[in-house]
Amino acid sequence: MLVLKTALLMGYFNYPRNVKAKEIADVLGISKQAFLYHLRNFINKLITSTDLDEFNS
Repeated sequence: MLVLKTALLMGYFNYPRNVKAKEIADVLGISKQAFLYHLRNFINKLITSTDLDEFNS
């Protein structure tokens, strides 16, 4: 959850992005690849726990 919160607070989800993945990874003390892995893993869990049938309408 720290990865997601940090990404959100640093503007990773803004358009255009205010920060690069490497910059967030550096703040967290992890590699860019580890940051992206944890972020994608969280997003995957969020999507798979959502009832996608709601979006058919």
